[in-house]
Amino acid sequence: MVYLQQKYNLQINHIHLPSQTLQMISVVDLDVLIDRAQCEDELPFWAKLWPAARGLALYLWQAQGIAGLEALELGAGTGLCGIVAALKGAEVMQTDFIPDALLFCQANAALNRANGITYRLADWRDFQLPGRYPLIFGSDILYEPALHAPLVKVIAGKLAPGGRIIIADPGRRTVMGFLDLAEEAGFTWVVEEVVICKEIEKEPSTQNTGITPATITVDILELSRVTDS
Repeated sequence: MVYLQQKYNLQINHIHLPSQTLQMISVVDLDVLIDRAQCEDELPFWAKLWPAARGLALYLWQAQGIAGLEALELGAGTGLCGIVAALKGAEVMQTDFIPDALLFCQANAALNRANGITYRLADWRDFQLPGRYPLIFGSDILYEPALHAPLVKVIAGKLAPGGRIIIADPGRRTVMGFLDLAEEAGFTWVVEEVVICKEIEKEPSTQNTGITPATITVDILELSRVTDS
């Protein structure tokens, strides 16, 4: 945590789930990190808590049958969704392309006393992680069309027989390109919507303003192999 505090301007976010509130650190100003990026691979989109992550976290928190599963998270970012899966009893492998992202994941897991998580650097373009998983998930990982084909290859190779893939997306137009490739690789899919509230940051003196947080709809894509259904 000391390393992250020295390198980044951090903030604590409160993620409200039914019966529990999680605390998650993320960066305060993403634009500062974007200005520092020297190539596309260094773009720091992982360092912010996006609505899709909140939507997937809520979905996983309310889902049945997660306890005891081995789960693989792709593009873990700050770690929210994998932490929720671990708190629900899954054994989670969190992966990301950026080393500091996994440090955020570890710090946030410690902050929320989440156990049963391991961490691995992974590049979808050369994915070397062994094993297969009955549950694979990720949030807002479909924004770059150039990575759709490698991602489909990853999920095709890593999904255990009878398993499922859950991806949260904020409604990007790029999603259909990914789903077309997934269908060609033998997957079928369904879409479900999750509604979350966008939290309003307030100063202590304005807590009782009566402002209602805006609602945001997140698409939950669930994929499975046609031959498994």
